[in-house]
Amino acid sequence: LPVQAKKHATSAKNTLLTWKANTTSDKEKEEILEALVKLYYTLGVVWLLQNRGREAYFNLQKAERNMKELKELYKGGVCELQVSENDLTLALGRASLAIHRLNLALAYFEKAIGDVIAAKGDRTSDLISLYEEAAQIEQLRRNHNQAIQYLQQMLLRYIS
Repeated sequence: LPVQAKKHATSAKNTLLTWKANTTSDKEKEEILEALVKLYYTLGVVWLLQNRGREAYFNLQKAERNMKELKELYKGGVCELQVSENDLTLALGRASLAIHRLNLALAYFEKAIGDVIAAKGDRTSDLISLYEEAAQIEQLRRNHNQAIQYLQQMLLRYIS
């Protein structure tokens, strides 16, 4: 990140964290948590694009924690965010892969696959790239039979 952009992000984060600690209104807290999710997610993705896996994973974990806190505030209600839970899960999977934590990366991709199936069914084309990435992770883990199974699932999406 350019130094100035990093300073702005840090300043915004510190301001939001201060407000979060001092607010009593649920509405204000929701707005601050949403901003923190967006900020940490954006920082995580930027670090990931710069091949800085540790920094990416660290920021994405913070986004995930704030998202969980936000969901608790909604108490099971519908939570419309600019950063989807699935986007965050995929970014965490890619960051885990970047730091060579293959089991963790695969767990995130399997969660993303399950979430997409739950939301859109098992015939959606959204699954194609997820199965492909899961297969690549299995290849890196030298689990070739499982990689083939993911690729077969991917091919089923092309055929249907």
